[in-house]
Amino acid sequence: MQRCRLMKNMDNSNREDEILKSLEEFDREQIKYHEDASPVVVNISKDKLRASVKVNPDPESETYLSEDDVKKALAGAGVVFGIDENELTEIFRYGSFGYFVPVAHGKPPTAGKDAEIDFKFKVKREKYIDFEEDEKGKVNFHELDFVQSVERDMPVAVKIPAGKGEPGMDVFGDEIPAREGRDIVLETGENTELSGDGLTVISKISGQPILRDDKLFVKPVFEVAGNVDFAIGNIDFDGSVLIHGSVLSDFVVRAVDDVQIKGNIEKAVVQAGGNVIVNGGLYGLNEGRISAGDSVIIRSVESGNIEAKRNITILQASRHSSLMAGEDIILNNPKGSILGGRLICGKTCDVSELGSTSFTQTIVELGLGPKTIKIRKELEAEIAEIEANKEKIRLNLNTLRNRKNEGTLSGDDEELMKKLVPAFHQLNAAIDEKRQRLNFLMDKIGSMEPGRCRIRGKAHPGVKILTPNASYVIRDESYHCSFYENNDQIVLGPY
Repeated sequence: MQRCRLMKNMDNSNREDEILKSLEEFDREQIKYHEDASPVVVNISKDKLRASVKVNPDPESETYLSEDDVKKALAGAGVVFGIDENELTEIFRYGSFGYFVPVAHGKPPTAGKDAEIDFKFKVKREKYIDFEEDEKGKVNFHELDFVQSVERDMPVAVKIPAGKGEPGMDVFGDEIPAREGRDIVLETGENTELSGDGLTVISKISGQPILRDDKLFVKPVFEVAGNVDFAIGNIDFDGSVLIHGSVLSDFVVRAVDDVQIKGNIEKAVVQAGGNVIVNGGLYGLNEGRISAGDSVIIRSVESGNIEAKRNITILQASRHSSLMAGEDIILNNPKGSILGGRLICGKTCDVSELGSTSFTQTIVELGLGPKTIKIRKELEAEIAEIEANKEKIRLNLNTLRNRKNEGTLSGDDEELMKKLVPAFHQLNAAIDEKRQRLNFLMDKIGSMEPGRCRIRGKAHPGVKILTPNASYVIRDESYHCSFYENNDQIVLGPY
């Protein structure tokens, strides 16, 4: 069986150092660039869709800069398309000196629409699966029909071809080719075939349609009308298995694809190459076991063992059980809880209640967390604050410009514009700088998102949180919170 192992990334500290060092170098380059005191400095965005100018008039000089000087600088830089005459005029009219103001805008290309596939069955690709609830918030477990079927010679999927895009133009006047819509290869697998036009996948048998590794195939379904007991025996099937009853103690169910059990699992073993869906629960007496090559969805677990390559979703509760997921463990029922046992997940443990008042041993093992998340949050907050201030100024400027167009702009209004226009440009420049810094940082961070234990309701004292570099025992009741590793310590934060 495949176990979810949480291993320390030996290069993590080196990656952190590299990220912070690169960010410092980026900041130094930006400072050096913004300190350029030339009369007119032209800045071309990386995508060549925007040209900005910084006008630096010398108060000691008798030579005055003008719009013509800026136009000459733009021409010298090769900027010929999308020049905004109004922006140029406002720089000198309202004194937007000393920081970059966008004065030319290219036309971005319009990408063609990507090809799509219209599946004729429900494709479960979502990380979190939404369950239909009644007016009291209860899930109808009888509607969890994940093993679906199609009839022979029926379409399984239809491809909608990709579209063409519209080219754009950069500020240098060069055409920017449009990206054509991305094509999708409609691959067929076992028991499926393509139609003559290559746009429809057709089933050659009656069975369960499956999408795996971007390939469509149909597998036969082994269906059990009642329980898996001595009348049926162990099951080992090359396809999917649908059991309308329960799997009784000491029996084994193995399937290459999905397994759905509408009843319960006792002290038995269920293994699937795909998903395992249990409308009831696993009551394993510490020996009952579920193993899935994809995800597990189950109502409740009592003294059982579950291993999933991706996610484990509990719909009601887990008691004294071992849960091991390569990605997430999820329990979102507000009245549900996880009490006792061991939870291991590669990414996130997201539950309603964790532990109990009786201090029953409950252990959660998580992945590794980065140091750079703090910088990211600070930048995001700063950008949001500046954006809010910029929006207030924009609304005031719109009012004043409307008065100007109507010929009703007063002298006081003109003085106010002399303050607001430079302020707007200054805030716009600040947002642009911070976004560049944030984008640079996010590119470096990559996939270093930390593992977290998130609790919507209550985390009880006695719960133990483990990460590759730290451990922590919850000593006080904590509500709507999360635990994660930061600087080789496990910290308590908001949900």
